[in-house]
Amino acid sequence: DANQSIAMDGNLNRDELKQVNFSGNYFPSKKVDNLDLIIHIEELNLSALNAFIPEGLSSITGFANGDVNIKGEPEKPRFTGAVDFENARFKIDYLNTFYTYNSEVKVGDGWIGVDYKPIVDDFGNTGFVVAQVYHENFKKWNFDVSADVKKLQCLNTTVNNNSLYFGQAFATGSIQISGYSDNLDINIAATTEKGTSLNLPLGASTEVSIERFVTFESDESKANKIESELDLSGISLKLEINATPDAEIKLIFDEQIGDVMRGRGSGIINMEISQLGDFTMFGRYEIEDGDYLFTLQNIINKKFQIAKGGYIGWYGDPYNADINLSAVYNIRAPLYDIMVENRENYKKRVPVELQMKLSNKLFSPDINFDIRLPNADENAKSQLKSAISTDQELNKQVFALLVLNKFLPVYGSQGEDQNSFGTGAAANSIELLSNQLSNWLSQISNDFNVGVNYRPGDNITNQELAVALSTQLFNERLYLSGNFGVSNAAASSINQSQSNIVGDFVLEYMITEDGKLRLKVFNESNDFELTNYNQSRFTQGVGLVYREEFNTLSELMKNITGLVLRKKEDLEIESE
Repeated sequence: DANQSIAMDGNLNRDELKQVNFSGNYFPSKKVDNLDLIIHIEELNLSALNAFIPEGLSSITGFANGDVNIKGEPEKPRFTGAVDFENARFKIDYLNTFYTYNSEVKVGDGWIGVDYKPIVDDFGNTGFVVAQVYHENFKKWNFDVSADVKKLQCLNTTVNNNSLYFGQAFATGSIQISGYSDNLDINIAATTEKGTSLNLPLGASTEVSIERFVTFESDESKANKIESELDLSGISLKLEINATPDAEIKLIFDEQIGDVMRGRGSGIINMEISQLGDFTMFGRYEIEDGDYLFTLQNIINKKFQIAKGGYIGWYGDPYNADINLSAVYNIRAPLYDIMVENRENYKKRVPVELQMKLSNKLFSPDINFDIRLPNADENAKSQLKSAISTDQELNKQVFALLVLNKFLPVYGSQGEDQNSFGTGAAANSIELLSNQLSNWLSQISNDFNVGVNYRPGDNITNQELAVALSTQLFNERLYLSGNFGVSNAAASSINQSQSNIVGDFVLEYMITEDGKLRLKVFNESNDFELTNYNQSRFTQGVGLVYREEFNTLSELMKNITGLVLRKKEDLEIESE
């Protein structure tokens, strides 16, 4: 009666544990400030907060300990105090990423704050967060969040979450999130790290068809809308990505038939999604390496390796990008059908490079082809030049290499194999099965890439079976790749009893952590040369490789001197 108050004392139990104890006074005669309580929290299960948190955050788990004072009124309480979180895990819905927090959170009148505290992703990578989240009686949430991250997972979405872009992203950089929950501005400026794989579905499916040899066609049918797609309305998202070769970017034309271009390279790419859903891209991405699955009528597909130095440029519309790429399809084919003299000496399969040049616009590129023989003698190169002297003859031989895995006879029907198309169809079917088997084997382990390739023989060439293996060991400083197999004469061949072991391998070890200085060991099979009578079957080699990027000669010398001094210091430390 003296204080005109009701004394309150209580607790909230979970099993035998008192998770929340509260005590204090309630003043019923007061219209304002009629609460004066203190809450003691001990091992509180944070999953209860999922009913109160704003949109954009979810799946909160973990525990909390601390003391919080409550003032104000029951319908509008004011909280002040501090709470220590223990293994608090939460999800950012827009990125589909989970983070763990083990530190203090301050609670004030209408705000919740974090003062440069660490967060950890599911891979153990760390970032530091400064956050101030304001609310009006736990409504109308307003965010002001900044984070400095290092190799942190910043994206973990699928096409079901976001059809504009999706994938895994690990980055070093800064993140700012501001605004109300229904009107957020998200700005990310980051450099990509290892493990990043960003997918960009480029609208309708496209395919390559054989009409005037090759043209691009667009399928107007659209994919059914996915009901679980993430709603990005009310969100302004800006991404400034400093792409490095650690990240892989995939341009998906038609994933169902495997029409995907993959690349690793470098460049600065800016992507922006407005609150109205408009998607724009700016930047230039220069290719270090990559591949493109070239499709013909959804039946035949050939994987071209993209050469270093090409680029893709965006100037606003992501579907109107400029492209300038060179890609190579490596095949082993006999030169028998294009030779005039000594044809019997050219029955063995030799490396052939089928080069494709893509230029102009990404969705309607100009396509040019060329054929090269990287290891053949000058006589064979000269004869090939004559065989593809016109566009018509070039297109014919390109078509033959893609479909039949061989050249077509140049001079009428001389030496023409009547079973070429049947043999070619069989070879393509076997190649398709080999590619599928290789994909299955590579899925067994993320540490190894395994491939199997079988080519049937005919009355000219031998049948070949090869197994390829590549892996990286010792914290990815040792790279090993090779292929091993046998080449046997076909049943119809006179040299049926002959058998050859074939095998190449490359071993590279990064002596320095940045990979600038490497040790390389290799063994390569030699191709037959008609004029070389003392030719060895293999070429072996060992050597040191050093790579340095510089703008001036003085900068180069400074970098080399720094490398030597650092190596000397490391040796002295090890000796101590």
